[in-house]
Amino acid sequence: MLSAQDQASAWRIRKYSRSRRFTAQLTPWRSGLVVNAGDYVQSYSMPWRAQNSETTGAVAPNNSSGNTVSDGAVTWSHVPLLLTPQPAI
Repeated sequence: MLSAQDQASAWRIRKYSRSRRFTAQLTPWRSGLVVNAGDYVQSYSMPWRAQNSETTGAVAPNNSSGNTVSDGAVTWSHVPLLLTPQPAI
């Protein structure tokens, strides 16, 4: 039987794996993409959520300048993990 610490570690590994798979299925960001507020895209292998409806600008979002950035037209917010809450152990 796994200890509580090992169970928590296994859950964390599964959580990050699910998040990476979900992110890989998102629409890749590209200039000229029409998005609505709340839409998700993938940029630099990270998920981003649109804060406003617009056509994307020229600069892909990345978090070199923070978790909320603009591509010139759309403001994006970085979402670290796209998952459900941890189950009770």
